[in-house]
Amino acid sequence: PMSLNNNEVFVIYEDTRQQVWFGTSQGGLNVLRENTDPTKGQEYCFESFTELDGLSDNEVNAILEDGSGYLWIATNKGLSKFNAKRGEFVNYTTYDGVLKGKFRKNARWKTANGTLFFGGTAGLNFFDPGDFKINKVPPNPRFTKLMIDGKEIRQGQKLDGNVVLSSPLGTNTDITLPYNNNRFEIEFTALSFASPYRNEYLYMLEGVDSHWQRVSGKNPQAIYSLLKPGKYRLNVKASNNDGIWDSGQIYLNAHVRPAPYSGNLLKIGIIILGGSIIVLLLRRTPYMKNNKKRKGPKAFDPKTHKENKEKIAALESLMETEKPYLDPELGLNGLAEKLDITPNHLSMLLNDHIGKNFYDYVNQYRVAIVKKRLVDPMYANRTISSIGGDCGFNSKSAFNRIFKNSTGKTPSEYRKSMDFYQETTPFSDIN
Repeated sequence: PMSLNNNEVFVIYEDTRQQVWFGTSQGGLNVLRENTDPTKGQEYCFESFTELDGLSDNEVNAILEDGSGYLWIATNKGLSKFNAKRGEFVNYTTYDGVLKGKFRKNARWKTANGTLFFGGTAGLNFFDPGDFKINKVPPNPRFTKLMIDGKEIRQGQKLDGNVVLSSPLGTNTDITLPYNNNRFEIEFTALSFASPYRNEYLYMLEGVDSHWQRVSGKNPQAIYSLLKPGKYRLNVKASNNDGIWDSGQIYLNAHVRPAPYSGNLLKIGIIILGGSIIVLLLRRTPYMKNNKKRKGPKAFDPKTHKENKEKIAALESLMETEKPYLDPELGLNGLAEKLDITPNHLSMLLNDHIGKNFYDYVNQYRVAIVKKRLVDPMYANRTISSIGGDCGFNSKSAFNRIFKNSTGKTPSEYRKSMDFYQETTPFSDIN
């Protein structure tokens, strides 16, 4: 835990504060520290910063320090500006004018006037960090779209007889969800357009989340499912591309209706049912005696049942062979199209026959393959975040939350526990 986190070092750089930084092949950025804990028995130790901390990529090819003390790190996916005091990254890509392709190893230069040069496969990038202007205009967050099972819900639209959205979508809007469709997706934006991909968002559903969840401007949305009957409030905050946060927050209220057979309705139903049974037992009429043959339950359509079973089998075969869940942009509509059925039909199959909603169903496959790769020696040098991204998770926060909900451990805790298990257990004994 105190060592360099990767065995292949591409860059060694000493900054003006005499801190020594190491750019690695797969472990991101490392810095050498003096060990202040005498119980560890080591004079020095390393601290690492990876994709999970905000670095654009874990392969570091060049490092330079600007006149303000910020480190500029060239990776395979652009440039990262690093505030070492606060441990914060700002990433710049082709979206901001960075040339496409990888940067070359140690192809960097700083001129006397502070201009930084970085060489890559597509040519040369150069800029003066002092010319960068901070966007001081705070964002103006807004909700943009409400969806259930990947389908947009509009004002006045009914779902299972309920109007979900009775007023325009905005802050303090109420949404009403029926008990059997108690999931939703909400998209939002910051209305800050200097560099929308670098806008950031925090969201939290009171009664469900214990802390704020963070997402980037690439995919600003919150997804919730398996909500219990009750009232919830979703709060959202936004920052612009330079980390200036809005002073307030927006929110909407979600009300999940109870099932019609719950609470007082259930008690009334039991009383009525009990009374009906007693009446029927006491009144055995001649009609009942003369009609011994009773109609059984209504028969289901065997053709439809067979077709649904075939579609479920086709779905499971598709997930195992083509692995569409590896695509982070996979949605209900896309998966339904691969099966040649409607999104509503697929949603019915998942909910009524498999017992999961779309996102829980897809994420179970993603978690399963992440678990395999975390203990596979072939992936030993890969970072946890890159494994999660390759397995279909499009954000670090969603990856950690979903994995922990499924396994009870964070991905790093799971990898460490399995490493210990494999070290102390013969390989032949592991299923």
